[in-house]
Amino acid sequence: MVRFRAIPMTMRALVWSILGIVTAAGALVAVLLIAVSDILQVGARLTIIIVGVGIALPVSLAFSALLRRRTRDCTVAFGAYELRITTGTAEISIPYRELEHFRWRCDSEYARVEARGAEIDVSLIVGMAKPPVDTATGLPPLPRRVYGLLDAAGLTVARTRRGDVITFRRDAPQLSG
Repeated sequence: MVRFRAIPMTMRALVWSILGIVTAAGALVAVLLIAVSDILQVGARLTIIIVGVGIALPVSLAFSALLRRRTRDCTVAFGAYELRITTGTAEISIPYRELEHFRWRCDSEYARVEARGAEIDVSLIVGMAKPPVDTATGLPPLPRRVYGLLDAAGLTVARTRRGDVITFRRDAPQLSG
């Protein structure tokens, strides 16, 4: 069993949130620059510093704080026949034979666990969650036993070049004729 803290959120939702914030903040910056361009006669470098410290940094810190407020205690347990994921008080169970996609990313701000199958879609972002005191962010390496369990269930493994993202997928059946 692996215990960690995570934010229940898909990467798609995170990307769209960031895109929306960048768009809104960019529009605000453009309006402010147009409105005060005659009043403030500053160079491009100082303008970039002012925008970064005055707008981008506070927006980034506020967004991070909002995300971290959604942090939940989570566990992932690899049983003999099923994957069990607990998020806060909610617990789900996916039999390995019904698991279609499983991703385990150990490090970076985008460290996460994703599981899809049996009409269940779970995505937990670990790297941006508020970690417990004296604990590193991220996930431990995936236990070797799990590779055997998922392989026996018919899932194939794919790794990124650096090996930090491990994805198991069920191959689509080949149609003949």
